[in-house]
Amino acid sequence: MDKSKSDFLDILFSFLLVQLFFIILVNYYSPSKVAGEPKINQLKNLVYAPNSTATPDIVLENEDTVVTLNPQGGSIKKVKLKNYKTWDQLPLVLLDQQNSSMCMLFPTKNGLVNTKDCLFTVEQKDKNQVVFTYILDAAKKQTVIYTYTLPKKGYQLSSQVQVSGLDTMQNAQFVWYNKLQKLEKYAFLSRNYSYLQYYGKNKKLGYLNATTEKEPNTPIVWVSNKHRFFTKSIIAPASSPFTKVKCMTHKASKGDDTMLMETAMLLEVPLKNLQADKGLFTFYFGPNKYATLQKVAPGFEKNIFLGYVVIRHVNKYIILPIIDFLDKYTNNYAWAIILFTILIKLLLLYFLYNSHITSIKKKALKPALEAIKAKYPDEKDKHVVQIAEMNLYTKMGIPQFSVTNLLMVLLQILSLGIQPAMYYFMCSAFSFRQVPFLWVSDISNCDDFICLPFNIPLFGSHISLFALLMTLVFFLPRLYKQAQPTFSTSIQRAIDMLAIFFLFLANSYPAGFCLYRFVYSIVDMIPPLFFKYFVDESIYIAQIEEKMKNAPVTIDERPRALVRLEKKRRKKKY
Repeated sequence: MDKSKSDFLDILFSFLLVQLFFIILVNYYSPSKVAGEPKINQLKNLVYAPNSTATPDIVLENEDTVVTLNPQGGSIKKVKLKNYKTWDQLPLVLLDQQNSSMCMLFPTKNGLVNTKDCLFTVEQKDKNQVVFTYILDAAKKQTVIYTYTLPKKGYQLSSQVQVSGLDTMQNAQFVWYNKLQKLEKYAFLSRNYSYLQYYGKNKKLGYLNATTEKEPNTPIVWVSNKHRFFTKSIIAPASSPFTKVKCMTHKASKGDDTMLMETAMLLEVPLKNLQADKGLFTFYFGPNKYATLQKVAPGFEKNIFLGYVVIRHVNKYIILPIIDFLDKYTNNYAWAIILFTILIKLLLLYFLYNSHITSIKKKALKPALEAIKAKYPDEKDKHVVQIAEMNLYTKMGIPQFSVTNLLMVLLQILSLGIQPAMYYFMCSAFSFRQVPFLWVSDISNCDDFICLPFNIPLFGSHISLFALLMTLVFFLPRLYKQAQPTFSTSIQRAIDMLAIFFLFLANSYPAGFCLYRFVYSIVDMIPPLFFKYFVDESIYIAQIEEKMKNAPVTIDERPRALVRLEKKRRKKKY
């Protein structure tokens, strides 16, 4: 069989094996979907009233948010964000009665009182504040009062809970059940970044993203139902965190294209704090904008997942401020990505140029270096050869270790670190949501340039043009014979296979990340081509030859370090 055909079949066979492995992994080793359902339904049944009384809704409204409240239970019924739309341009309803419900449980001597069964009286002060009152026992002066206040702008709703007349040592409980509905076009992208998470008094973040349950053993400051780009949260009073928290989640099946996950939480609140007017809770219903979340509560900006440890810091202190700065001048985050990519490469350009000149000079010294190796052919003289070579480089003005070389290495490491950081940034940054660019309507979603009538495992039911262009640019240098192979045939084949494999993964990545990789690959090709056609190597070769003539370096001209090394060897010999 022809060798090229054999190589192609080897690659195809290896790729099919990888495909088979992932298909088995996804279909047969996915987490169980049944184990958590009965448990989450226990909390779900607490918050839904089967026969609730039909009562007029109460509406609070500001510049950004419309909140609908229900006197039956005195709870939040609906939240609409006025300035945002869903992917199909419908009003963005972050919470409604079909996908969310909440209640409070108050301990009395006659048992628990569930507010879902209570019809509150209403006193609406204005469009930004309303007071709900329910009398538990008039004779004992037991009352529950909710005061909801919505500021003139923003996404925070304050809820003051006041209780009087309850003489029990037990804690009150807040129960909240949620369905995280699909707000973006592709559920699989949103599902990876949608979960329930909580932030403790010890400044540690915990989260649930599968069918499971957790009971943190530390007081909790806030709990969030996090969508990919939006969050609905409850925040405890500053001086009184939730003493006990129970969280449950149930991940939706992959075939469910409307819901991402079910979440439920049970939060215990000291009753004495509610009786002492310390029950000021805050709800946040809004976008995951970094600058906005930082002002809400301690650690609240961690609702945006920017990667782990080092990658998170790269996003926080480098990518985020630079991209925001560039957007002020481009007015489009896609162009900001392109400029950012070019800027990173420009930082390396000076060092790449120096590295290219150094390689030319070393090439001119190749005959002299070969002469040194011929003078000391024995393996035991390896260190002698290295010292002689370093001496030659020093005399010819070619430094082996310098601040420039160190800076170049550090910048290249930073450049490599930016690539995974950019992936997490594209998946989580609200700034890219619904930003159009060329044929892509939303760079935060997949580039579905061609939609297929069927689904290919691991590839999807669409074809991303940016992913194809990104892969094509990878193979472009060898297609045009602009780069000589630097690896053996087997290694090069493995690299090619990984590039094709990455195409399958990148097809489902956000279009913004594929755009970044495409531009990065193009910009990466430019410096070598520029140096090849516009840098005259003969000038630098002539400089080295002139130095060799004026100050010839002979093999016998040995540095002091080399002489000392030879003396030590002679002493050992005798």
